[in-house]
Amino acid sequence: MNEPEKQKQDVAVGALDPAAANVPEQQQHMPLGTSDDAVAPETDRAGEDAGTEPHRLGATLAGDDPESEPHATGLIRYVPNALTLFRLACLPVFFWLYGLQAPGFAWMAAILMFVAAWSDVADGYIARKYHATSELGRLLDPFVDRAFFLTVFAAYIYYGTMPWWAAAPVLARDIVMILAAVVLFGSTSERPRVLPLGRWANFILAWAVGFFMIGVRLVAWPLYIVGATLYVVTGVLYFVRYAREHRREGRSTADG
Repeated sequence: MNEPEKQKQDVAVGALDPAAANVPEQQQHMPLGTSDDAVAPETDRAGEDAGTEPHRLGATLAGDDPESEPHATGLIRYVPNALTLFRLACLPVFFWLYGLQAPGFAWMAAILMFVAAWSDVADGYIARKYHATSELGRLLDPFVDRAFFLTVFAAYIYYGTMPWWAAAPVLARDIVMILAAVVLFGSTSERPRVLPLGRWANFILAWAVGFFMIGVRLVAWPLYIVGATLYVVTGVLYFVRYAREHRREGRSTADG
């Protein structure tokens, strides 16, 4: 083929396939298989990237990627733990105030108890909304909740506000939970995480014991029955979760 005819053929091919017109002549005449080998590394790298990154992409799209979540900055990150420590500091003050007026209308102790109950709701809300959680908070918050109810019901039994058998399920639940936490703390990486149902149980119980303090037993007893039932149920859920984690880590250690 002479040169003019070859140029005409190239023009015709370019009209049909503009991309082919821009390909250098040595690539147009490349032997079969050479082109595939040239692009194979790119395809492999793309496959490797696709294989290693989909979990991050899926987590980001689902909103579960920790790096995509806003984290608390400034003083707000200390507020949940400060509220928890406030509840802990309220316990001796409560016992003292309740002893001044028990078993009558102990309105001063009731006000302090209601404030402490709302602080429990507030610290959980702030921690979730602003991602102000911490390892200290996960350990401290459940402990203070246990100490709070142990103190209140011990005072009720001591001053005759409530019979011991009514308070026994709540006290037994807290004692078992504290002992289980001590036993499992060193043998599992699982740390206390408050269940939403547990927060509701705490909140309802707080209102119930508050109404006992001001003598409104018609409201106090129904609230106490509901709150105590939820309290015991969540105690079972906590215990089962930690026991399952303990067994799982025991099997992992044995397999390793």
